[in-house]
Amino acid sequence: MKTLLRAIPIVIVAMVIVYALPVFNSATQTESNKDQAKINEQVIKKPKTGMVQKTVPVDGLANYIGISVDLFTQQFGEPVRKDETAYDFQWWIYNQKDKDYLQVGVKDGKIVTIFALGNNLDVAPFKIGMAIDSIYSTATLYPNFEVEYNEDTYELELSENDMNNHPLIAFDNGTFAILILDQFANKVMGIRYLDVSTLMYMNLYEVVSKTPIPSVSQDNLDWNAVNQGNQQETFEIINVLRRRNKVPSLEMNPSLNELSSQIFAEYRKPLEESKINNELSNKKIEAFLSTKQDNFKELDSLYSNQTTDATWIVGSLFSLESQRELIMNKQFKSIGINYQKHEALLLLTSDL
Repeated sequence: MKTLLRAIPIVIVAMVIVYALPVFNSATQTESNKDQAKINEQVIKKPKTGMVQKTVPVDGLANYIGISVDLFTQQFGEPVRKDETAYDFQWWIYNQKDKDYLQVGVKDGKIVTIFALGNNLDVAPFKIGMAIDSIYSTATLYPNFEVEYNEDTYELELSENDMNNHPLIAFDNGTFAILILDQFANKVMGIRYLDVSTLMYMNLYEVVSKTPIPSVSQDNLDWNAVNQGNQQETFEIINVLRRRNKVPSLEMNPSLNELSSQIFAEYRKPLEESKINNELSNKKIEAFLSTKQDNFKELDSLYSNQTTDATWIVGSLFSLESQRELIMNKQFKSIGINYQKHEALLLLTSDL
């Protein structure tokens, strides 16, 4: 009996331990889960590192981005022509005078991009022809940008080449400008204004974030119209730049246009053979032209396969000294230009 009485407290203690332990563990796990949730929340809300770009007060032609094109034509009049593009907008061309040369990108009745080349245009706080060094007193050039678009955040990273030749500027109204620089003349050559959607669709800079990049369908494009528009714009832009640098204008050479078409046809491959290395290249172009030298006094070529439009391609050609020298060569008198979608081939000769 005494043994039984002594055993009762032990049994009670054991029962308390057995029943209380799960409750204690559950409470402990709940607190632990709460702590982990707080940690996860802190990780999610952790601010992004890196320098976020500062904006520049909007001014000049940048004010027209996003407005109705009707308001623009009230001041600038109707364009000389309208060119199709591969990027879901139409170029309205104002090329009456070199000092006022302008391309206005219009989509659904609104201005989404502007290419300013004329040195008489209001591109404040910048100026066409201003010294590159003067940019830094007006704006800070950033290598990294955070861009908000369609409720997503995109992180853009500019390469050294981008920073030297086409740095990006953010305005305080959410639009952007690309300064197109001529490093060899130490001047601002032109300025490209864009709204955020056009900046993203054209995919001009590297996107380092994992956010999916928006794209524009190009399945139903009239590529003949796009190619013709790019050809004419390239011809006009190059001549504006030559005249600005006191170099005589080039004539459009039908024979060179035909020759460039032959080059594309020679190296055009079917889609099913896309893995075969039969792509057009500078080496292949030179090899082809070597068989045609007897037909021309002097013949040189420039080739680009960048996936964008004429304004960007011409600016890119000026980023290499050898290419710039060809475009500005006083000995050349005529040019042939051929676009095949996003590929551009320019042939220059001293013949007319």
